[in-house]
Amino acid sequence: MAFQDTLSISLGRDQGINIKREKVAQFSTKRNVGSNVNESRAYQIQVRNSKSVPVKLTITDQIPVSVVSDITVSATELSGASKDDEKGFLTWKMELPAQGQKTLEFRYEVRYPRREKVILD
Repeated sequence: MAFQDTLSISLGRDQGINIKREKVAQFSTKRNVGSNVNESRAYQIQVRNSKSVPVKLTITDQIPVSVVSDITVSATELSGASKDDEKGFLTWKMELPAQGQKTLEFRYEVRYPRREKVILD
């Protein structure tokens, strides 16, 4: 009796998959509203498959999570990502065709009192 099966294992970075993450400056702002500060951030992830076969990918990123009740974080754009509210993880699952590329974008806003020191970058 012969067994036949396939096991796919990732053994490090795949040179055929290129991923670039950039902060989008035009959507990254800081405003004072009354006694609060509103800061928004936006990021763009570009994924490119330069291989001759389609690939299945899982891309994970993260937005801040507040443990202080005065500080609120709200996601405003997730490009179809599933979000883990407890840890702030964003996850995209996709199949990228051969020689294909996709752009993902996510935005979030942080609101906090002026007296607080919050560092987002």
